[in-house]
Amino acid sequence: MSFTFPYICLETVDSTNTYLKNHPETWTVPYYTVRAKEQTSGRGRYGRSWISGRDNLAFSFTFRPPSTSRLSAVTIYAGLALRSILHKICGQKLLIKWPNDIIFEGKKLAGILTEMVENGNANIIIGIGLNLHDNMIPREWANTVTSLKQISNKDYEATELLNQIMNEMREYLSGFTVPLPEKIIIEFTTYMDRAANLVSIMENGKIIKKKYPLSGINQYGQLVTEDPSGSPKIIDVYEVGYPE
Repeated sequence: MSFTFPYICLETVDSTNTYLKNHPETWTVPYYTVRAKEQTSGRGRYGRSWISGRDNLAFSFTFRPPSTSRLSAVTIYAGLALRSILHKICGQKLLIKWPNDIIFEGKKLAGILTEMVENGNANIIIGIGLNLHDNMIPREWANTVTSLKQISNKDYEATELLNQIMNEMREYLSGFTVPLPEKIIIEFTTYMDRAANLVSIMENGKIIKKKYPLSGINQYGQLVTEDPSGSPKIIDVYEVGYPE
């Protein structure tokens, strides 16, 4: 298969994000993409592990925004692109749990990790983990994680799927700008998972969890909630989860 972006596929690597971080010669190459058939130390947000067996899709690519930018804004664009192409592929209603998880009926299908590297310019590495099949999902995660196979009862070829995802990513990211355009804010708000309204915030030096009615995002990709009077309120968020 031919690609319209620079691409390599590794048999095994600790993390595709780490691979790109350790190869600065790739940072200035637009959409340089590294896929691993197996990740041994895949990472999610806040250093969490991401289990990625050989039957799943794990890859990372480089992106240089037109100017120094907020990672949250880049994640918003990447999340919208991933939700869009996966919806086209599986035909199911998919949502985004702010800021970086693709959700189907309350279960995680895919995750995005954005990291910034510096070489005199702001270069960003975007990592994506997507569950293709359910044979690598631990039994204890069965109620919180899903796969494309479970959703559509179809098998997917990883390389072809990667090509489709990257084409959608380039289409979205080619229009990247901050502040976010109104159409991007509206699109994200439309597909935001509002059931995930248990928000972890920093208060008096401690992380606590509170339920907030979610309204959407602002022009910088930050989460917007409502105060008791119903007025919009922007809060600094650690993460968003589901009430038990």
